[in-house]
Order: sequence, then structure tokens, then C-alpha cells
Amino acid sequence: MTDSNQMLRPRPPRHDAGHRDLHRAWLALLLLPVAFAAAVALGDWLVSIQGYGGADTSIPSRVALRAAIPACLVLIAPAVVTFAFGLRARAEGVPAGGKAALVGFAAALGLVLLNLVPLFVLR
Repeated sequence: MTDSNQMLRPRPPRHDAGHRDLHRAWLALLLLPVAFAAAVALGDWLVSIQGYGGADTSIPSRVALRAAIPACLVLIAPAVVTFAFGLRARAEGVPAGGKAALVGFAAALGLVLLNLVPLFVLR
């Protein structure tokens, strides 16, 4: 009877360092929408303090770059943190950390490419 009782009990959650880093990786990825909103606000603010903004569509490249670089760094920060925690979890023996690292890397790369396309295609 004890064998069947043991089979019905759920496993206790693991709290070792690898699983903790895996959870942190996925939680960091959940911050992408917040980072997106913060990056948009930061980029708009940086353009406006340089004297441009609103309906002004002829923004020089140097002004756009001064606003875009810090905004892109804010935007990709959660993806980079996800990548780092995913790799750390994988190094600590949690194979699922590789998936989190891959998703974080793909998100960061995709966001950077999406922000570079207007710079090279629309100019």
C-alpha cells in the first residue's frame, strides 16, 4: 500500500540553483512588453529633447541614432538576461535552460534586426 500512496503524491518542487535560474530566465522574458513600452517612451523622449518630435518626419540620422541606441539597449535587456540565466541553468545541469537561452537569443536578435531595418531600408 505504501507504494501506491507514494505514486499519488506529487513531487516537491525543486529549489536548486539550476531550476531557480531557469525560472528567472522565463520571468525575465515576461518583461519584454514592459521593456518595449519603456524603450518607446525613452526613444520618443530622447528625440524630443534634441528638438525634434511630434509630426516632424525629417529627423537626421545622428538624432535618430542618439535616441535609438539607448532605446534598443532597454528593449533587448530582458532577452539578454533570459539568455544569461538560461545558459547558467544549463551549465548547472538543467537541460531546459538551453531552450530558454535559445528563446532569449532569438528575441534579442529579432528585436535588434527589427530596429535596424528602418535605419537601412527607409533611408
